[in-house]
Amino acid sequence: RLVFEEQAGLVAIDLIRDGTDVIGARVAAPQPLTVGKRIAPDVVAAACGLPSDAIALDHHTPCIASCGALFIMAEVKDRSVLAAATPRTELFSRHFAAESTNSILLYTRAAEGHVDIRCRMFAPLHGIAEDPATGSANVALVGLLAQLRPESDLTLDLTILQGVEMGRPSRLEARAVKRSGDVVETSIGGHCVPVMSGVLTLR
Repeated sequence: RLVFEEQAGLVAIDLIRDGTDVIGARVAAPQPLTVGKRIAPDVVAAACGLPSDAIALDHHTPCIASCGALFIMAEVKDRSVLAAATPRTELFSRHFAAESTNSILLYTRAAEGHVDIRCRMFAPLHGIAEDPATGSANVALVGLLAQLRPESDLTLDLTILQGVEMGRPSRLEARAVKRSGDVVETSIGGHCVPVMSGVLTLR
């Protein structure tokens, strides 16, 4: 086990091994789930270049959720809507510059093979047009979805696919544990492959 000291708190990381090789990790969220204010669906839709009816409201209104980092969570109606989203930086600046968060996670329920959720994350005011794999957002998403479920006790495991539309598909495994009506534990993880290596020389 490794522990990272982050601004959000202590982050426990369990390594996933295949024999002696490290092939992935599971990261525990540093803070319990919090759900904040609701955000107008038409504002979220416009900021993501979508029509106002693109946001699905059957399960929840767009809202701020966090397990250490704040994100605006919004469900869209289907994969075609998700694929059509394009962040509009000027509308992010207009509507979210004064908000506690200005990062949006759009998601839709997938039910395709072993994938439960497809999502995209936009944070143009932070210089991130789109992110291929946002653990801090998806760990809050699984917590939110567990909180919305009617069961008072459950363990919710979701496979989330992100980054497809930008050509960098990433599969994340998210988990939330709910006890007596409250989400008490969330984590995110997955397998990884090395893509680069380097050496830093300190003088």
